Amino acid sequence: MMPHEAMQSYDEVTIEVAKALIFRKDADTDRVLLLTRADDDPLRPGRYDLPGGQVEHGESLEAGVRREIREETGIELTDDDAGRMEPVYHSSTQELERRTAASAGPMVIRKTISRTIFAVWLPHQPEVRLSHEHSAGDWVPHTDILKPDVREHMSPHHAAAYDRITWLVGCYATATEGIPEAS
Repeated sequence: MMPHEAMQSYDEVTIEVAKALIFRKDADTDRVLLLTRADDDPLRPGRYDLPGGQVEHGESLEAGVRREIREETGIELTDDDAGRMEPVYHSSTQELERRTAASAGPMVIRKTISRTIFAVWLPHQPEVRLSHEHSAGDWVPHTDILKPDVREHMSPHHAAAYDRITWLVGCYATATEGIPEAS
């Protein structure tokens, strides 16, 4: 052990993030909700985004994504809507973050970020009311997600999930039934 290592304390943190790829029926085509981060976003200004965010302590992934959808878009998912929601992508990364705390001295935090993307199929056409986090929210034709320039403008973590998202949208586009009807 190096002398400077003896002074460091280590802590582990796990952050759960849940996002949603929301499909809805339309008269001419099925659509996906694509958000644009606000221009004053410190990390991803102007990038495409999916509704969602950090899951709170003690909250399930499903409850967290429903809350985040409501906070960021004003869309309140009913229990029937939640029945049309399923996880379609998961990844986990680890980062080391060095901090200096006045009381504890140097410390290293091992941060695990767990990301889950849900697909949500809505049989209705909800109004979108954006939070301050986003500057735009558009219901784009679901096939627009397959366009190469969309990947270039997505947040880096969504771009990493892009292959899975395009696979899902591609399967959806070829399905004969479309969005499940309300029961």
